[in-house]
Amino acid sequence: MSLTLRIRAAAVTAVGLAACIGPATAHAAVGVQHVQATMAELGGNGDGLVAPGESFSLTERIRHADVAPQLTHVVGSLDYDSGVVVEGGRRFVPDAGAPLVTLANSVSGYPNMAAGGESDNQSAFTGTLSAAADCGVSLNFVLGVTTDQGNAQVPFTVPTGAVGPSLARESADVPVTVPDLTTASSDLQINAPGRVKGVAVHIGSLQHSRTGDVKIELVSPGGTSVVLVNSRGDNGQDFTNTTFSDSATDSVAGASAPFTGTYRPEEPLSKLAGRIQQGTWKLRVTDQQGTHTGQLNSWGIDLSSAVCSGRPIATFTATPNPVLPGSAVQFDASESTDPDGTIAKYEWDLDGGTDFEVDGGTTPTLSHTFATRGNRAIRLRVTDDEGNQSISTVSLSVTQPPVAALDASPASPLTGDSVTLDAMDSVDPDGEAIARFEWDVDGDGNFERDTGTTGATLAQWATSGTKTVRVRVTDVDGATDVANLDVVVRNRPPSASFTGPSPAVVGRVATFSAAGSTDDDGQIVKHEWDLDGNGTYETDTAGIADVDHTFGASGSVTVGLRVTDDQGGTDTTTLVVTVTQAPVAAYTATANPTSLHRAVAFDASASSDPDGSIARYEWDLDGDGSFETDTGTTGSTSRVYDAGGTFDTKLRVTDDAGAQTVLDIPVVARNLAPTAALAVTPAPTTAGQAVTMDAGGSGDADGAVVRYDWDLDGNGSYETTTKTVPTHVHTYPNAGRFAIGVRVTDNDGGVATATRSLVVGTASHPAGSGGTTTPGGTGATNGGGAGGGSNPTAAFVASVTGTPLQRLSAVVSRGLRVGCRANRASTCRIRVELPRPGGRRVVVARATIVLHRSGVRSVRVRLVPAARRVLRTSSTATLLVRGTVRGQGASTRVFRAFLLRR
Repeated sequence: MSLTLRIRAAAVTAVGLAACIGPATAHAAVGVQHVQATMAELGGNGDGLVAPGESFSLTERIRHADVAPQLTHVVGSLDYDSGVVVEGGRRFVPDAGAPLVTLANSVSGYPNMAAGGESDNQSAFTGTLSAAADCGVSLNFVLGVTTDQGNAQVPFTVPTGAVGPSLARESADVPVTVPDLTTASSDLQINAPGRVKGVAVHIGSLQHSRTGDVKIELVSPGGTSVVLVNSRGDNGQDFTNTTFSDSATDSVAGASAPFTGTYRPEEPLSKLAGRIQQGTWKLRVTDQQGTHTGQLNSWGIDLSSAVCSGRPIATFTATPNPVLPGSAVQFDASESTDPDGTIAKYEWDLDGGTDFEVDGGTTPTLSHTFATRGNRAIRLRVTDDEGNQSISTVSLSVTQPPVAALDASPASPLTGDSVTLDAMDSVDPDGEAIARFEWDVDGDGNFERDTGTTGATLAQWATSGTKTVRVRVTDVDGATDVANLDVVVRNRPPSASFTGPSPAVVGRVATFSAAGSTDDDGQIVKHEWDLDGNGTYETDTAGIADVDHTFGASGSVTVGLRVTDDQGGTDTTTLVVTVTQAPVAAYTATANPTSLHRAVAFDASASSDPDGSIARYEWDLDGDGSFETDTGTTGSTSRVYDAGGTFDTKLRVTDDAGAQTVLDIPVVARNLAPTAALAVTPAPTTAGQAVTMDAGGSGDADGAVVRYDWDLDGNGSYETTTKTVPTHVHTYPNAGRFAIGVRVTDNDGGVATATRSLVVGTASHPAGSGGTTTPGGTGATNGGGAGGGSNPTAAFVASVTGTPLQRLSAVVSRGLRVGCRANRASTCRIRVELPRPGGRRVVVARATIVLHRSGVRSVRVRLVPAARRVLRTSSTATLLVRGTVRGQGASTRVFRAFLLRR
């Protein structure tokens, strides 16, 4: 048999390796990992275990974990770490002259290793375990590795011994209170020598009102601490029959409170392997937050000692435990073992002395009676056929068990009632007080509630039925007794409640709702109704809480409801309903349709009540569903609508019995459009003459005109506004026919338009013939008419032409489009002026246009840069063109204005 340890460890590079294997090999580090160590018995007694004083062989498997493609000429040199870590970082050497391990063969080769490859040493490392070593001690080694590519040091640990039987040990140092923000500790004494091979922790009961505050640690006699659980379970409560074991399937980190069952701890208990077991073990419980407290009531450990060749294992049980004074206890040590032979003798210490006064020989059982009460430490010593011995101890309680008693008040409660469970009549025949009361209130077999020395507790049940409760009492010696009691919990009847119309109206559906009925411990399964007041519940709506009914005559009816719950409990209630005739609603709205800002008269005088009188008129005049106007007993009112639309008006009449009727009439309110009127004077007019536009004759029948907008160039765009002023004065610089429009807007947004046509003639000039128009000519600005042909004997007529309204951006980028017209060959010299503030005019361009015969010639006149910069920042502008036209001995001055817009 061999002892195998498999550990995946990180590579350890060589630091100072030359001091171990010589300076010639101290060069570059390589990555080598420990994989597995196998120690086997070499000679010895043949039981396969390496016992103290026996020789061993050791195989160490390593892995090439570096980037180098291959390690060559691999040699391992084994060294024993001269100290052994025993507890808490302290090193222990039993005899400085006799180390725990003496190596015989410490050097071995390894085969060449490819990257990622594993290999065992080619020849076994050998050595001897000191006879002074403890069985189960952990041995620390370092393997120095040299290769052509570099060196490494690989540390590893090999345990000794096999796992012995698991012995359960319970702490007597309980109960222990766990205050807020405090660490409480409970001790457990282990007297047997040896080393730990395996350990599990069992917590029988740790009460704490918030497990999320709790940290629990197991501390070995040498001070090594293992955290079992730390801040788990949030607001949950208690650890009950909780076991922590490395072999558990579920981790405590993923569990929920209350913690019951077996869990893997936060830290592995294997940290304790190889540690000394003899001494005081501690369970340390820390409350890490305020407000909540707890109490540790019971705990213990299942401890497996390491066993080696030649050492028997003593173990036994005591039944019953506790036991009555004068009653026999059966001690059974048949589970004791000897790994390499047989047990030759069983000896017993029954009086707590230093001697084993009872020699049982080879019989593993013993019966004994204790006459007096008390706690006793019973010891067993076994001796094997080679004379090796082992001792085991069990605590025995000799006591009169307590007698549990249980009562409940009230004995037959309703669901939800508080019940007092009273066990104060429980007694201990030994004359001691009861030390502990535990309760199973929900009948699941677990005593989930611990009230300490308080012998009463409160309980309540949400459902009816027979509830079995139990109390377990424990005396000061740890003896227990259980009392059972059946509590018959009665069904709490439902509560009937319903609502209905007040009053109900003849011929109309009346809805009665039992939604307010309740059942605290179940549900209502049946609703039965008496709708005609005869005392019989003739209408069954089962589980439906509402019912509809139509009354055929007026009067007073007592409506009844009976509800039944799922346990057969019932309850009834009634409601007196007044049944009346409905009032008749009638009203008119005058005028309808109506114009805005005019009052609409509402008249409900035609409303009536067949069996009484109208007591109240309420109106919803804006159609929002709310009857915001209450005129009491007056059946008329009025409303002015300031916005257009259709309003669903309503009248609600209430009679003297409270019955109501609603009627609705749609009312249409709309704005009357204004009327537009326009007068233009003078008309016709001439270019440059002021023209007055007057829209003062406009009006609005249901309001007022609040805005006047003007279209002065006939393009359909009302680009000029005079706001509330109904007149506007404008001068047209050029001759032509213009459509002038006005748009009027009233105070409700209604609009109307009016247009007039205006003829603008050419102003006469003294030059030439004074502006006489030749036959066939057309009107022109500042110079008379243009001739129909070139006639030197006719009057000389010339003018500036061009579109009077031009796009500002086009003029800035390409120039002003302007022309010259004359009735003979002529030369036109013109200048373009930009009016500026203060009456100044700046010349921004000059041009000469030559006409070789009568007619028109147009050009683009480019403006100077300064003028273009000014116009780029403007939204509108006016350019004036002035000049002189000369032709065949005659001349005339010309003028034209151009409006520029974006």
